[in-house]
Amino acid sequence: MAGSRLLLVCAAFGTCTVVSALLGACATVAELDVTYASSDFSEDSGSDASGVDDASRTVRESSVEPVDAQAPTSAASDLGPCDGGLGESSGCDDTAGLGCCLGKDEAVCIELVEAPVRCKGDVFVACRQSRGDDMCCWRTTANGRIAAYAADCKGGAIACLDSAGCPDGVTCLTKSCGVANPFLIGECGRTPTCPEEL
Repeated sequence: MAGSRLLLVCAAFGTCTVVSALLGACATVAELDVTYASSDFSEDSGSDASGVDDASRTVRESSVEPVDAQAPTSAASDLGPCDGGLGESSGCDDTAGLGCCLGKDEAVCIELVEAPVRCKGDVFVACRQSRGDDMCCWRTTANGRIAAYAADCKGGAIACLDSAGCPDGVTCLTKSCGVANPFLIGECGRTPTCPEEL
């Protein structure tokens, strides 16, 4: 494949911008054209390259307001109960960063990033069974129990809904947690822990 041309336009101050990218894979070193854009701008001239005099420009005063460091959160009830489990069709879409916080009295859908605060001391379920190379793993933290996708489950247990989600020969043990909105969870080879058991 013949090499493509890469054109850089460089300003007088030494900054360069890529104008045309390589098309396709490079089989050889491509020819490189470098063009410097001329500028009549002089620091002492009081005008820019377009010839506009600095004295005619209006500069507005500006100020910076400090930003509240705490991210806004929605109430757990805004996202609804986890009646249908997890998934796109359930209303608590785990592929959209949502999961179920299984409390002692209810199971509510919240955002994964809010789980350490809003689901503290309870069980948070961001997945229920592995998919492809993504392992769904149970871990115990200072904030409670969490099931989330990870590269491996070292130090935790594999989450499952049936024995097809477990390694060969290992049985998936499931349990329904919650009173008002029962939610099924499971672990490969051991009985899962519900919030009321923490």
